[in-house]
Amino acid sequence: MTNFESAFGGPMKARLMLKLRITTEENIMRLPKKSLFTHPGEVLREEYLKVLGISQSDFATHLGIDFKTLNRLVNERQGVSVPMAIKLSGALNTSPEFWLNMQMKHDLTKALKGNIKKPRRLPELSRAIA
Repeated sequence: MTNFESAFGGPMKARLMLKLRITTEENIMRLPKKSLFTHPGEVLREEYLKVLGISQSDFATHLGIDFKTLNRLVNERQGVSVPMAIKLSGALNTSPEFWLNMQMKHDLTKALKGNIKKPRRLPELSRAIA
């Protein structure tokens, strides 16, 4: 029995009570101006793998993915894709949206901190709103 199987067997299977950085729908549109949202790889590493005492190797095997793929995610060199979000949600009793929303917020705050200049509103849209 691997560490992963023992961590999710028996009483632990009922519910994992972990402290997660979850935002409410009210906060989705209010993005931080100075800092980035947490990368999902950091949450996976700190809030799941470390807390449960599961190695990256055991977890990658459980997910049916290559170690390098999981390692890139955990070390924040790769983002969460839709298939990965589905795998993570199944293994960790979360939702795919949890992982994808976290990735989207991280990517959006990172882009907004960059040199992307938003164009001004279309005049036609301004008239339609008024």
